[in-house]
Amino acid sequence: MIESGAEAILLLDAVNFGGAPGEIALFTADELSGRLATTHTSSLRVLMRYLAAESGADVVLAGIQPASVAFGRPMSAAVAASVEAVAGLLEAKLGRCDAAAPDWAATPQVASGGSQKGGRGHSWT
Repeated sequence: MIESGAEAILLLDAVNFGGAPGEIALFTADELSGRLATTHTSSLRVLMRYLAAESGADVVLAGIQPASVAFGRPMSAAVAASVEAVAGLLEAKLGRCDAAAPDWAATPQVASGGSQKGGRGHSWT
């Protein structure tokens, strides 16, 4: 049994849902199906359901549309900007995390894209 006391668990991953590069959509485990392409679609669905069942928390995947899904491609500027936006939103809502930030987070990326609209009934504000 997971005893975190969390009300919600947010996973963040690249998801090819047909949006513009950097666009963000939120998905529940039930919304992860064959129509969405991640490298972990099946395992993320299983993980999300497990976390929800064991913790009682709402589990949501924030999927960021990658510019390219080709193996080994670096993160695009649009995706990096969206990651920064999500990190900034979480920091504003929850406070700064004490964990060391990854190298790419040290320098904000300037890019277009990242409309941050939600998937299937969700919104991101």
